[in-house]
Formats: sequence, C-alpha cells, structure tokens
Amino acid sequence: MSGTTPTENGPPETAGGTPVRADGQDARTADTASPGAVGSLAMPEPAARTGRRHERLLAALGHLLFVLMLAGTIGLGYRLLTTLSDAPRTSDAEIDAEVVRIAAAVPGRLQALRVADGERVDAGQVLFRIAAESYRQELALAEAELAAVQAQLAEQERLLQSERANATAARDEVSRARANLELANRSLARTRAMAADGYASQQALDEARTAVGDAEVSLRQALEGARAAESEVQTARALKAQVRANEALVAIARRELEKTAVRAPIAGRVAGLRLAEGEFLQPGEPLFTLIDTASWHARALFRETDLKHLRVGDPARVYVMIDQSRPIAGEVAEIGWGVVSDDAIGALGDLPYVARTLNWVRVAARFPVRIALTDPPERLMRIGASAVVQVDERR
Repeated sequence: MSGTTPTENGPPETAGGTPVRADGQDARTADTASPGAVGSLAMPEPAARTGRRHERLLAALGHLLFVLMLAGTIGLGYRLLTTLSDAPRTSDAEIDAEVVRIAAAVPGRLQALRVADGERVDAGQVLFRIAAESYRQELALAEAELAAVQAQLAEQERLLQSERANATAARDEVSRARANLELANRSLARTRAMAADGYASQQALDEARTAVGDAEVSLRQALEGARAAESEVQTARALKAQVRANEALVAIARRELEKTAVRAPIAGRVAGLRLAEGEFLQPGEPLFTLIDTASWHARALFRETDLKHLRVGDPARVYVMIDQSRPIAGEVAEIGWGVVSDDAIGALGDLPYVARTLNWVRVAARFPVRIALTDPPERLMRIGASAVVQVDERR
C-alpha cells in the first residue's frame, strides 16, 4: 500500500496529507470540477449574477416601500393636523332634548291614565284625569253665590230708580235750607243791632232767633235725607263689587275643574312613566317626563383650544353610537360661556382659595357646545345616547 494512508472516517490520504478518492483523483479538484455534485462549494457564474440582481432589486423595492410609507405617514399626519384645525372633532358628546316634567296642577286621585310609557302624544292631548266631583261641587257653589249677589244687585238697582229722584230733591232741599239759615242769621244780626239801639222790641229779637233755629233744623233734616239717598247708591256700588268678586270665584272654580284634565303642553314622547290609576296626586310633584321631539340636539364638550375655530352657525356632522354609519346634519346653535372651576373656592366677600399644587400636565378645560340637529332620524334619537361631533369651519 505504497503512498496512501487510510483514514478512520474519511477517504485515504496521500503521503503529503492530500485526500484522494477511490479512483485515485484529488478530492478537492474532483469536487470543484463536478458541477452536478451534491453540496458543491461553487455556483455557476450566470446563476450568481442573477441572484445578485434579484437581491439588489429586492433592496431597492424595500427602500422605495419605506420611502412611500414615510411619505404617507407624513401626509396623513399633516392631513390630521389640518383636519383637527379646520374641523374640530370630539367624542365627548351626547344626544339631548328639551323636556317638560308633567305634574298634577290640583290635588286628587288619579281616575284615568290615557298614555303609556314611550307613547308619542300631540299638543293638547289629554294625558290623565283626576277625580273631579268635588271640583264640580265647588263650581256649583260659587255659581249659586254669584246668582244670589246678582239678585240683590238687581233689587237694589230697582230701588235706585226711585232713590235717584229723592236724592235730587234732597240735594235741592239742602241748598234751600242753607239759604234760609243764612237769611235767618242775617235777620237775627240786624234785629239784635236794632234792639240794642231801642228800635226793635224783644219780641222781634226772639222771633229772629226762632227763625234761625228753624232754619238749622231744616238744614239737618235735608242733610240726613241726602245721606240716606247717597247710602242707597253706596249699597249698590258695594253689591256691584261683590258681584265682581263672586264672578272671579266662579272663574277660579271653573279653572280648577279644568285642571283635573292634564293635557300635553307640547308634542313629544312620554318617558319615565311609573304611575297607576287610583294613586293620590299632589300638585307640583313630577310624575313623568315629556320629551320635546322638535328640539333634538347634541351637547358636545370641546376643548378650549378648539373654541377659536367655532362660530354659531357653523355646519356640523353628528354620528350617534347607535348607528355610526349615518351622519346627521346640524349646526352650532350655542357655545357655552362658562364652566365651574375645581381649582378655586369662592367664599362670599373673600378672596378665592387656590390649592398650592402644581400640575405638570396642563389639562385643557372643556366647554359645552350645543349642536341643533336637522331632521334627525327618530329611531336614533335617545336622550343620553353617545355621539361624535365634527364641526366644519365656514369658509
């Protein structure tokens, strides 16, 4: 076995340490020279160039894709900034409407309930009725008292027809009695002066004094007659005032009777009805709520930094969480003018108290903005429903 040395796990080697194959060829040159050998260490030149071109193409495409993604991100960021600036948006919003709390106007037992919870009602429709028998009796009593006073006034008016002539005669009699008294006083004065000089007798002086007394009596009688006639006139005036008072009582009783039928002040939808017939109702106690379906709006809370972009009348879009695929048109109806601050406690007549703390993160205050909705779909309108509001700035 001259020139070769078998190895333990490989091909035999020559004396110089070069591996040889079984057929005597150099293993290194044989493997290199065999393009079809499995596990060859060299690649044909055309295939290598194709692989390198493929790698360069993939790298170029990767760089291009990165540049496009970066440009798209920058564009989207710029679009987002301009959209937020020109079209403020908030998800802190909810649907709201004006409501009327329905209550009984007079006390009484609920006799008939004419509506159900969630029912739509028209303005003027009867919602419920209160037992009205006692109110009918009060109206009948007031009408009877009015009729009695009116009868008294009618009788007094008939008396006044004759008393008016007596009053005129009494006034004339008073004037005549005063003139006679004045004449009698002058006659007495002259007679007294003449009697002092001896030209009039004592009898003439006594007659003059008697004439004065008679004139005074006549004047008193005439004044009493005039006062009696005037008293009749005053009685008639008092009766007329009493008639007006009783007419007011009748009107009040009739109004109280009408209040036993509670009607809807507006068209809307009944909500929060928890009421049964037979319950005793107190006036002014809310029984249920009537939602004004003509006043649907969104109440959105915008950051104070967004208020500079908002104006009353700006168009808006509202998306209700019930169905976010359908935008609802609207416009800004009102922008809130103030909110309560949690950082200051204003004592009456004292300076406000401010806590000695420092907030490293400045949180923007939010102000309520009312968005009036235009023809909103009824099935999406629920008070308190969550919504998203976007306001488009007018150009």
